[in-house]
Amino acid sequence: MNRRELLKISSMLSAASLLPAYIKAPDKNSSSNPGAKNILIIVFDAFSALHLSLLGYPRKTDLNITRFAERSTVYHNHFSGGIFTTTGTSTLLTGVYPFTHRAIHLNDTVAPEYADKNIFSAFSDYYRVGYSHNVLANTLLRQFQGNIDLYKPRAELFYSNDFIINTLFQNDSDNAYLSWSRIINNEEDNFSNSLFLTSPFKALSRKMESAASKDFPRGVPKNQGDFFLLETATDWITAQMQELSNPFISYIHLIPPHHPYNTRISYYNNFLNDGYKPIKKPEHIYTQGVDYETLVKRCRYYDEYILYVDHEFGRLVDNLADAGVLDNTWLILTSDHGEMFERGIWEHTVPTIHQPVIQVPLLISEPGQQSRNDVYTPTSSIDLIPTLAQENGKDVPDWCEGQILPPYQNGNTDVKRNLFAIDAKKNEKYKPLTKATTMILEWPYKLMRYTENKRIPGYWLYYELYNIEEDPEELVNLYSPDNPIAKELIVKLEAKIAAADKPYL
Repeated sequence: MNRRELLKISSMLSAASLLPAYIKAPDKNSSSNPGAKNILIIVFDAFSALHLSLLGYPRKTDLNITRFAERSTVYHNHFSGGIFTTTGTSTLLTGVYPFTHRAIHLNDTVAPEYADKNIFSAFSDYYRVGYSHNVLANTLLRQFQGNIDLYKPRAELFYSNDFIINTLFQNDSDNAYLSWSRIINNEEDNFSNSLFLTSPFKALSRKMESAASKDFPRGVPKNQGDFFLLETATDWITAQMQELSNPFISYIHLIPPHHPYNTRISYYNNFLNDGYKPIKKPEHIYTQGVDYETLVKRCRYYDEYILYVDHEFGRLVDNLADAGVLDNTWLILTSDHGEMFERGIWEHTVPTIHQPVIQVPLLISEPGQQSRNDVYTPTSSIDLIPTLAQENGKDVPDWCEGQILPPYQNGNTDVKRNLFAIDAKKNEKYKPLTKATTMILEWPYKLMRYTENKRIPGYWLYYELYNIEEDPEELVNLYSPDNPIAKELIVKLEAKIAAADKPYL
């Protein structure tokens, strides 16, 4: 029997009878380390730190996150390892930069030698949970699934008609989606290929979307065609965290405030005519040609979507606090990358590493913490695994490239340490990095190195250098071939690239 026939026959069977038992159920007595503290990491996708009023943004986007900050350590200069989901998430989950783990393409996986070097394997005596709305982050979770006890399929927190496909055919999704489109969506031949399945599921999908649409004037939130409500995730996390074995480590990657910015009606047009407009900046060499007024409008939509994120995060914190979970749990809020509305550029798809796409939130609340601590030292997503390992009585994994985050360090904080980031979507995975934008940060200076820039005839290399302490908007490019700071940073950045390239020469 082929898959097409099986899909048709499934229309006559109970869906529940077909569900595979590939999720390990929680076992409260399974932990070998019952006295350890739990860890819950919440990632909101494409969440730029520069859009938080907590960190100086003019719009009040984060009432509940600001409230959470009063029981947290707040990092004011925290950086991702990349500007889109794959690089940012893989850096966070492995504790090494993309130079090393090589997950540099869309929907990529880390190099084989890092498949078992991740945050889940570092906490092997914990009950380990992974979930992602985002298909790119989900690819990484599936790669790490051997180190995960409870892998929650994406579809289970969506309510679109792709649930059966995502559940039954998770290892053959391309063919399954083609079959589904023929049976349900009729995208190829305009007639039904299933006697029983097509009409009921289409009607159900339309009914569910219609029922939710009244609460979402810009459309029901969705990702890759899958519709969802953020409330569903909040409720599931709340229930799950009370049922899991102790100790547990849970990595939950939610798609908002990633585009499309479909906020709930409560926040629709909340910032319309509020008088705020971002600084108008000259177009970049990688401009997409998006006009300023369009960027202003999309920025407003994004900020109104953050209000939805903020509300649900606040509800989650309250739920977990009321249930007593936070008394024994580290709660971390962060993101994989940011978002951009400037220089003729929208989103995070072009190879430039300006502050809006690389600076992300990081708030860490220790079990029972009741006071706020602010950290201004530059930090990176590679630092999370070493910190959580040390603070939970473990040796820092020898593969990690990060440091212990302040204030958990023993000794003085290295303000001048070098931080790096890269965007290399056009570079071959296991080849020297000749088609990449790379960044080095040595506070307060940040240098970006662009290679093979076809938009500037005659240039193989192009540089930008900013003092982001004095010029946080990155308006004045300080680079010149004779600038001693630029020279020093170029030497350090090229040494980093050379070391990364050495295995592939």
